[in-house]
Amino acid sequence: MVSNIDILYITGLYPPPETANGIRAYYFVRELVESGFNTIVVETISRSDPSVGGFFGEKVIRMRLRSYSTLNRIYDFLYKLLFVRRTLKRLYSKKKPTAIIASWPSHEAILLGGYLSNELKVPLIVDIQDLSDHYSEITGKPRAAMFSPIYRRIYEVIWRADVVITVTEPFKYILEKRVS
Repeated sequence: MVSNIDILYITGLYPPPETANGIRAYYFVRELVESGFNTIVVETISRSDPSVGGFFGEKVIRMRLRSYSTLNRIYDFLYKLLFVRRTLKRLYSKKKPTAIIASWPSHEAILLGGYLSNELKVPLIVDIQDLSDHYSEITGKPRAAMFSPIYRRIYEVIWRADVVITVTEPFKYILEKRVS
């Protein structure tokens, strides 16, 4: 049974490993915990051992990235959006978090956050750590065409978020142009 949860923080990577996005999430969660928020971190593309816990008293749920191959990656993506979403919704339907924070990347994190916020009727805060759709545009049309529906949905989630946080002012400017 889940009790006294204030913040559900959904992110792609959380330390370890040492990545820029993981480190940003680490400091964000540290500030939440030090400010008195009970925080659960859901790491959607974990490369860490599932037994590695939190650093500041936060609970960490690590969902492993099963494969980098395209076919398995699609399966992994759909599994998290369909089954993990349903499980998290059941866990939090009685004792809802005060807010959901979802970071982008990963695609799973932002979409899970958007779906759960909508289904649980709680505020959504989007933390933009990188504009990863740009990489899809420069890698070629077949890949961009495959991901364009996902990016459209991601921008819909960003557009309806209650608060959007960006790493830099240029990201803010680019997002304003893309979302509006």
